[in-house]
Amino acid sequence: MKAYPFLAALALVAFAAALGTLYTRTVEARELSAAVIDMEMRLNAAQLDAKELRGQNEQLTDAVTEQKRFATELEVKWQVESDEMKKKIRDLEGCEAEKNELKTRLGTEEEELNKVKGNCAAFLNNKKNQRRSRRSKSRPSDPDSSKARFVQRYLRTPGTGGQCLSRLHKPTARLFTRNLEEEGAGFEYTVFANKAERRAVCLFQAGPLLEGPPGHVHGGAIATIIDSATGICATYLTGFVMTANLNINYRK
Repeated sequence: MKAYPFLAALALVAFAAALGTLYTRTVEARELSAAVIDMEMRLNAAQLDAKELRGQNEQLTDAVTEQKRFATELEVKWQVESDEMKKKIRDLEGCEAEKNELKTRLGTEEEELNKVKGNCAAFLNNKKNQRRSRRSKSRPSDPDSSKARFVQRYLRTPGTGGQCLSRLHKPTARLFTRNLEEEGAGFEYTVFANKAERRAVCLFQAGPLLEGPPGHVHGGAIATIIDSATGICATYLTGFVMTANLNINYRK
């Protein structure tokens, strides 16, 4: 009977130890549960951070892609502009070479022109090639002859070459000074340039060898007269537009 209290005390001690162990385990379980909850919270936060980072990464990827596309467009545009600029430079270099060539040709032609001018001046200044027409009281048929500038030119075309005699007279000079019936291949013409009315009248006579069928005259004579009359009008008259009316009147 004496052994029962000891066993009861031992059982009580064992029960108390078991309760202590259970309490300790409960506390540890609670701490572990709290740690798990905290870990889950951290995991959720990490997942949110990872999701946000993935979004930022996608944005950065899109931005990088856009920048690459923009850089590619700029490179293509720059290449096109560079090619165009190179082409313009080549064109300018070609134009510069052509310009230099034209300058060289112009200088050569100016030298030749100066030589021709010198030869013409020497020819016209030679007294043997100059001739004065006789004066008379006859006046040109121009209605305003007092204001007209009388210019007379004589051209002769023999088979050996042409001779050009140039004369300038007042309106009182005779229209023609030679009898071209005696010279088969000559013609003489007179231009009246009226500066007041800004018009000109041209009269001419031709030798028998320059006259063709009725209504026809040698084309070289007509071309010479038109060229001369145009030059006289451009020199002595004003205006930007000139018109010409060619009338041929034959005296029977």
